[in-house]
Amino acid sequence: MADFVNSNRRDIRGKDKIINEHIRNNYKSESERKKKINKLQSDFSDVQAVDKDWGWLDPNDSRFISWTWYVLKNEMPDSNHIDDIEHTTNRNRVLRNRDLAKKLSELNPKALSLSSRRIEDKYNMLVELFSKGEASFENQLYIIKKICSLWERVVDDERIIKFLGEKPSEKSTLAYDKIKGLSEERWLFREKPKSDTEKYWSTITSFDLIDDKFKKEFLLLKIKRAWSQKKYKNKENAKKSYSISMTPHTKKKLDQIADFVDGKICDAIARIIDEEFERQKDKIKSD
Repeated sequence: MADFVNSNRRDIRGKDKIINEHIRNNYKSESERKKKINKLQSDFSDVQAVDKDWGWLDPNDSRFISWTWYVLKNEMPDSNHIDDIEHTTNRNRVLRNRDLAKKLSELNPKALSLSSRRIEDKYNMLVELFSKGEASFENQLYIIKKICSLWERVVDDERIIKFLGEKPSEKSTLAYDKIKGLSEERWLFREKPKSDTEKYWSTITSFDLIDDKFKKEFLLLKIKRAWSQKKYKNKENAKKSYSISMTPHTKKKLDQIADFVDGKICDAIARIIDEEFERQKDKIKSD
């Protein structure tokens, strides 16, 4: 039974009637049919290249999972134009390989249809992409080797991770906004991150997907410069503590002003100083 399906895998793509007819003609009782279907499913599972024992897809490797998901999403050919390498989800493809496109078409493209930036969801989608597709074990290995070979050229460049740190922060939020504004790959930002963690990994993945080292250097320089400017502005606008003396009567008036403007005493003082400065600035400059 399994041999029948494996030998005709490409011929029966999308033709469930052939399988059902074969089962009905060869197995008369309901119990026999169920037994053979279960056997078929078991045999099919045995030739999948993704399960808990496979080391190539580590559920704890968030960086690799996120990058792999976007690469395969981008590489997946249009089911109506499998032989046309240009008809893909996105034309800015990482791997231009006609043979790979045909093998990818045998996976389960519906597995990548969920719009989610959560690493857990992406991992589950990748597992389903392979485990519920129709690619032979050999073709699955071919795809995996291509992915892992390309990843070897990416993984050693850890500049963006060293800059951002190992967890989400104000720095990664700024980097995400900057890389989103400068990136040519608009499709990467269709889904808005729902958490700082998703924004963090989206930033790293966007950087990893850039194949041009000069573009990477330019982008990283822009991000670092924006962060330096932000730190400088924060330092300039940071409040410092100053000690001033005043009479109780003056303090009472100041409290009343603070209540009136709905703020703190320091806000009231800043407002009074700013208003007085605006009123006297011409005289102050002339002096």
